[in-house]
Amino acid sequence: MSDEKKKLADLDKQAESSAPGSSSTLLDLPPSYEPQSAPRVSQDDDLQAPEDFPILVIDDCKIYSAYAPTRTLYRLSNPVCDATRTVYGIEKFRYKVDDSSDEPKLRHTVDHIYDFERDIQLKALPTVRIKGYTSSKRTYKSAIMSDATKIGGGYKVEDDKAEDKDNKEILKTERPFKDLLNQGRGNTIEWKDASGQVLAVETKLQRDKDKKIVEPPRLAIKANMDEKLYDFLVTSWCAVVWKEAKGDLKDPLTWEKCCDISGNYTIIDSPDGEDGISTCKDVDGSLSLLFDKSPESWPPIKAAVDLGTISSLTGSLVIYPHHHSKKTTVTASSLKSIEGEFTIWNTGTGKDKTVEELELLFDALESVGKGYVITKAFAKLNIQHKKDIEVGSEMRVTETKVEELVLGGVHTVNGDFMIDSNKNMEELDVTALTYANKGFSVKGNNALTRVSFPKLKEVKGNLEFNQNGALTEIRLAALENAATMSISSNGQDGAVFLPYLSSIGNSTTTATSDFKGLKKVEFSSLNKVKGALAFSSNVFEDLTIPLLKEMDGSITVEDNPSLTTFALPRVTYVDELDISGNDELTNITANALKSAGTISIKGPFTNVEFFNLEKVTGDFKVVGDKSMDCSWFDANVKKIVKGKYTCVGDHDEKEKRASTGGIEDTEGNPKDYMTPEDDDSDAGSGSGSGSGGGSGNGDSDDDKASSGGMSTGAKAGIGIGIAILVVLIIVGAVMFWLWRRRRAVQPNDNNSNNSFLGISQGPPRLGSSSGTSTFSNIFDGQAKMGVQTKIVATNPMPSPSPSLGTLNFGRTSLIESTGTFTEKSLAAWKTIRRVSDSSGEAMKETTTTTTFHKA
Repeated sequence: MSDEKKKLADLDKQAESSAPGSSSTLLDLPPSYEPQSAPRVSQDDDLQAPEDFPILVIDDCKIYSAYAPTRTLYRLSNPVCDATRTVYGIEKFRYKVDDSSDEPKLRHTVDHIYDFERDIQLKALPTVRIKGYTSSKRTYKSAIMSDATKIGGGYKVEDDKAEDKDNKEILKTERPFKDLLNQGRGNTIEWKDASGQVLAVETKLQRDKDKKIVEPPRLAIKANMDEKLYDFLVTSWCAVVWKEAKGDLKDPLTWEKCCDISGNYTIIDSPDGEDGISTCKDVDGSLSLLFDKSPESWPPIKAAVDLGTISSLTGSLVIYPHHHSKKTTVTASSLKSIEGEFTIWNTGTGKDKTVEELELLFDALESVGKGYVITKAFAKLNIQHKKDIEVGSEMRVTETKVEELVLGGVHTVNGDFMIDSNKNMEELDVTALTYANKGFSVKGNNALTRVSFPKLKEVKGNLEFNQNGALTEIRLAALENAATMSISSNGQDGAVFLPYLSSIGNSTTTATSDFKGLKKVEFSSLNKVKGALAFSSNVFEDLTIPLLKEMDGSITVEDNPSLTTFALPRVTYVDELDISGNDELTNITANALKSAGTISIKGPFTNVEFFNLEKVTGDFKVVGDKSMDCSWFDANVKKIVKGKYTCVGDHDEKEKRASTGGIEDTEGNPKDYMTPEDDDSDAGSGSGSGSGGGSGNGDSDDDKASSGGMSTGAKAGIGIGIAILVVLIIVGAVMFWLWRRRRAVQPNDNNSNNSFLGISQGPPRLGSSSGTSTFSNIFDGQAKMGVQTKIVATNPMPSPSPSLGTLNFGRTSLIESTGTFTEKSLAAWKTIRRVSDSSGEAMKETTTTTTFHKA
């Protein structure tokens, strides 16, 4: 056993000592992928795997070894044993022992390796398509699993991209010989490679009479194999479990509730056309609703089709409305799944082709196996989905004429999500979308002013908002991760708020995320980026990414004419830092930065800070204002640069301190950097220039109903009572103010007596809580100082104001703060304004620059 496995085994022993069936040896890892001469396993061996091989178990979404159930080896996007989805993804956990510290730690990465789904192209022989998502050295890019035609049944899995069509079989399943002789239990299957060697033995899942799982499915590995084949074997096994679970959980079919139309389209092209099929439950085939074939046969006011009790379609559903009817309504209150395409398409031509209103009432719909597309001229869309829907391929709304689109129910899109080229669309509400497993695009909607995606959490491809000329605010209040981002060419002076975005990129991302034409961009939680970031042609004044630590790529900041401050207070590594063409940028700070590939900075800088920089593997070039201090870089950075070192500025030696006050040594709280709307849980989580999805209306129908029972006289009485109360409060406040004012100017009896005795009674110590003071607060100088003073602190960093407690002039500090703010964090506070009013003169303002630090 290798040293790596020994270390992993030791960690298992510590972490899993309480787990049932735990072992001191490493049994849960896939077998070694080093070439070995694996012994052939006899078909009638006992089903218990040898000690050197794991027994894999599917438990909900996790796959683990029976010997180490606490460590996940693979993870499914949804439970295959429930068979509720049409597309499944599988991810692999790759473990590695990190012994860089004194105590070894087990770390892992996660790779999305395969998807599998039903391929409905071959009606006579249903198949499952398996798609690989990493390199061809690690996965099979496309494979087909189908039913075997040999005696005994089973499945075969073939490489769809194989060059040799006669040798494309990868795996096959067969019943053990003893089961064929009716001597076994009949619940096991052997998995073999193309040569016939047994690779694994599958034990089928067992259910009780209520279809609840009694024993989960298991796969006992029987031979060594390379990593590519091992991963493919596990994926194929999961696909079989899903396919068979779907059959196990399906209600028994009867002639009354099964309609077989064998791959052909059933056409409904007249008002009574649904009579023959609306009583079906499961339809094996496709439906086409042709309102445009004979439009005059439909009522001019409303054309309607009700799909009755149909609950599933193995094919596609296509709807072709026509402008002859002012409103078209399609109702499918029982339809749960469409395994093919769901398409709504206005095929009309001519000047008056626009369909005024289309209404879709699909309350039970849960899955669309392939694409869900709405296209061409619709003036109004009313789409009603009450369940969370998973779309197997793309979801797209394009080239419509709708002004407002509310798209509910669509929860997961496994293809691209696109809202594009809708020239009249002004408002977009997508209320349920949570996962976009490929690209996400809102593009070319010139009139769009408000967008709302209140639940969008993850985009696994590129997230794009482009060419929406009227869109000035994008707020994605729930987004946590995107592979890449592209936001450009939207409304003038646009703002982007991403309060909970914690990471950009994934294990395979190297692309650049672009941000252009913005007045504000907020990254309150962003702490990890894999890939590049580029900010160009923006008009914001400040660019700060406060919590970013891991930057596995480059940062480019160029041609931002209003930018004055650029800060990366917690970044520790950057592959390339390129800053140029920012005419007003004078201040750059990245004092947590320890290592960089290349640094190239050019502009009118007066302050550039890299106080913790330890290594530059490429070139280091800083060209700033002639007053910019180069002496610190000469003394501390030049010696750690492996490439060419250049610094243009002032080389006279001088003392230099970090201006960030130690913020690089703190963790930071995302909520400190959020705008109030982001941090307000009552504000809704929608995106756009409004208040978010669903929160715009102040009163609901229920509210109106509840207030409708109050009489007019009662309302008038309440109004008069409130008015009287307000008047009394105002009068009382005025009288109290006059009383306090008279008391403040009267001489104090105690002070008079002390003065008579010759005892000097000076003003109390600043900050004192002494009750003898006649001052209403420590800055109220009306009686003694003759001046009223207000102190305002201005923070150049994007963090909230500290709550000040005591201002004193002791040796160790200048300001004591309450709350969680430290003296280091207060060091960033630079400016104090003293506004004074003396002897009745007008208020005068002076500004003093002060740096707070320990004495």
